[in-house]
Amino acid sequence: MADNQKDIWDKAGVIGNLVSAALIAGIGMVINSYQS
Repeated sequence: MADNQKDIWDKAGVIGNLVSAALIAGIGMVINSYQS
């Protein structure tokens, strides 16, 4: 049970990192489009 719970948290962390990276990239693109 504990191992399964840890696996779920690991997956959630990976997904969270991907979402964060996507948001940062999206914000960067918006800033670049406003500056050009």
